Amino acid sequence: MLTPDECFAMGIKCLQDEELFAEAVKWFTYAAEEGHADAQFALGACYDGGMGVARSVEKAVEWYKKAAEGGSRDGQFSLAVCYDAGDGVPLSKEEAVRWYMKAAEAGRPDAQYIIGDCYLYGSGLERDEAKAREWFQRSAAQGFQDAIDVLKRMDSL
Repeated sequence: MLTPDECFAMGIKCLQDEELFAEAVKWFTYAAEEGHADAQFALGACYDGGMGVARSVEKAVEWYKKAAEGGSRDGQFSLAVCYDAGDGVPLSKEEAVRWYMKAAEAGRPDAQYIIGDCYLYGSGLERDEAKAREWFQRSAAQGFQDAIDVLKRMDSL
């Protein structure tokens, strides 16, 4: 019997060939059901994009939630996007910000940029330009171009 890590790796291999997407879903499912957070995220992404399975936003959200709760920063980010758009869950800026913050704290640069934006404009967080700059700097330090551009604009004011 393969470990969840090995099943996840098999799923990733299968994603390299569109004809094997359904096989990838099988491998991700084995690992995801054993609590593998990255596999839970990958399975959510398969459902979200209809890769190897019929597209189901509800199932995507279900797996994103499990991944997010298991510590996957990709799951946290994807769940935040769902809440931000009301896609498969009720629209909730509060929940979106909560999950963006978790992904940002875990080092995901696009989430760091979004948290910076939330602080800059007071969208879901109390407006705080110093905190916005701090999050933009974290994101920019990882090469995230939008954050680099915002910092340049902030510095030119």
